[in-house]
Amino acid sequence: MDDVHYPDVLTEGRAVELPPSFSGNRFLRGWFPWRTQETQVFVPHADGAVIEIVNISREARALSLEALLLGESGDFNAQAEVAGVELDPVPVGESIKVSLPADLPLGRLPVRLTFPKVPDPVMLSASLDQALPPGEVSIASQRIVQAANSLVDFTRPVEPGATLVGRFEPPTDPREGQRFAILLDREDHESEVLFEWTNNWLDRIRGPQSISEPLPENSEFLRIRLLAEGSGPAGTWHGLGLVGSAPPPQEPPEVSLPAPPRLVLLYVLDALRGDYVDLTEGPDNPTPTLARLAAEGVVFNRHQSVAPNTIPSTKSLFTGQTFLARGHWKLSAEAPETLAEAFASAGYRTAAFSGNGYISDAYGTSRGFEHLADEVVFRDHTGRPDAYNDNAARVQKSALDWLDDLDEDERAFVYLHTIHPHNPYDPPTPMQERFTADIDSEIEASTRNLLDIKHNRVDVTASDKDRIAGLYAGALAYNDDQIALLLDELSRRYPQEEILLIVTSDHGEELFDHDGVLHGYTLYQEQLDIPLIFWWPGRLQPQRIDGATDNVDLHESLRALIGVEASGIGEGRPFWSMIGSERPAPQERELRFAAASSVKGGIFMAQSARYKLILAPRVGMTFGMGEGRGRGRDPEYVFDLIADPQEMINLAGSRILEVDWMRSRLTAWIERGKFLEMDEEEPVLDEETEARLRALGYLE
Repeated sequence: MDDVHYPDVLTEGRAVELPPSFSGNRFLRGWFPWRTQETQVFVPHADGAVIEIVNISREARALSLEALLLGESGDFNAQAEVAGVELDPVPVGESIKVSLPADLPLGRLPVRLTFPKVPDPVMLSASLDQALPPGEVSIASQRIVQAANSLVDFTRPVEPGATLVGRFEPPTDPREGQRFAILLDREDHESEVLFEWTNNWLDRIRGPQSISEPLPENSEFLRIRLLAEGSGPAGTWHGLGLVGSAPPPQEPPEVSLPAPPRLVLLYVLDALRGDYVDLTEGPDNPTPTLARLAAEGVVFNRHQSVAPNTIPSTKSLFTGQTFLARGHWKLSAEAPETLAEAFASAGYRTAAFSGNGYISDAYGTSRGFEHLADEVVFRDHTGRPDAYNDNAARVQKSALDWLDDLDEDERAFVYLHTIHPHNPYDPPTPMQERFTADIDSEIEASTRNLLDIKHNRVDVTASDKDRIAGLYAGALAYNDDQIALLLDELSRRYPQEEILLIVTSDHGEELFDHDGVLHGYTLYQEQLDIPLIFWWPGRLQPQRIDGATDNVDLHESLRALIGVEASGIGEGRPFWSMIGSERPAPQERELRFAAASSVKGGIFMAQSARYKLILAPRVGMTFGMGEGRGRGRDPEYVFDLIADPQEMINLAGSRILEVDWMRSRLTAWIERGKFLEMDEEEPVLDEETEARLRALGYLE
């Protein structure tokens, strides 16, 4: 029992609930929804569809489905599989009955159904016959009150030598047939009974019982289940916990931070995917400047954003808090202290230069910046002869002009945010020709074209997709050239050891991965993997870091650098202990979290070194990931990032203990995040800010 896990409380129910339900019996994956009149119905995917049921009974029962059959008539059978066991073929008709065996495992069980291509079945409803009446469970602090019929599951990583401890208080007036037990499930799906109380004379005489049960040492994850069976009053579990399950605490290595530099530049390239950045040096490298910074600096190989679009990602970077719910987007005056405010309190002059209108007074993201460059404008340049997106040059010139006005002894924190390679992917002609030569397409990657593609108003060929990706690469190459010019100018103004340049992005870009374009509505890796490079000549030695980091870690690291107290919110932590230390760094945070809060209802992610779990409830029939092209229609996704790095095979319902643990952590993270959310004001957009945002395809 702790505040970073959420227990899975399971009771049986009759109805199979519609997405985005996450409890009880539910349509899980492989179902496409549509509405006929006032009824929501589901069409199963041709490769199979899954219904998840909760099983607490030890009796045979049936899963019944009511269907509407379209197409040919005749005798057809469906294939059914439950918990990995293939069942007898099931006749397909307007009523479909899947008989379930009595010896099924307890808990959540996937029932996979594969229907013949003809006739097309449309599912109207589904229910579980002979479902047990749901028991009652209440959880408060270290106390669980439980009545039949119910299961309470806790899945945990367990170290060798762990022991389960606690106390069970039986009901004061038990009924015949009542039983309470603690069951243990291993990763191989084998189970055993750790503790049991039944209504017999010996257990009644014993009264409350202490629990101290050693746990097996051959599983990395274990599921501890509290089972209540039989009608009658509730029993109570007190103080359940694991002891001896953690390695002895180690003193973290001492971290000696460099003295804060005179100039800190946080340089954000908007919508830059990490896999488009080539950090190897060579004559054909499309990003030679970033490769040079990497060769001379510190590269974070596994850096991610906590959001797939600018405004929540930037707010998280500025405050150290991940934003889970869609609001009005304005960072209010009551929001946590921003990076700019922290730097100002440490004696730095602060300024922001951005082509993205989300970095503005209207959205509150200018808080703490004494100077916000109104002259840095990104406008739609379509139709102007020889025009191209030159935002990087504009941003850098304005920043250099501001730096030139500072006194020689003043320190500065500068935030630069360029619209590269963000849409429109419109680099100068040499860059276009370099990256699109020999592609049989003339499509332009204007914002309007990309939006039309996203909403299926324009069809694209394979060559069109190649050209769009080439224009994106050209836009990145243009910005890379501009960073080289910036370095030259800075070297004329500051000694190199007084410059800390941090290059990163706010989020990635789809580029037709998972058939999508643009960004903001999924949590696939192409939207989250972004670069992070620290370049500080003479102060940081070249290094590649494989530890997992994200936006909120970067926030806390910059606070630590300038001696400002940690924010105390969110999941972030400084990563200076990873840099330059010969001693092993402390164990990295085992999970990373992210949220796509631009969609009403939200999409949420937890990711371990191997698995990614995504909950995509959104609202009503809009559940799933994506917007426009590439939209997925499952309320839950599980990907094995080692076996399936492209995230193509949804394993939701696969009964993987590590994923069950991740779900408990993700659910708790979402619940805690609700208490961090704040009331946000409605932004009032001036004409300039609105023009910038519309030029980037926002506000549609």
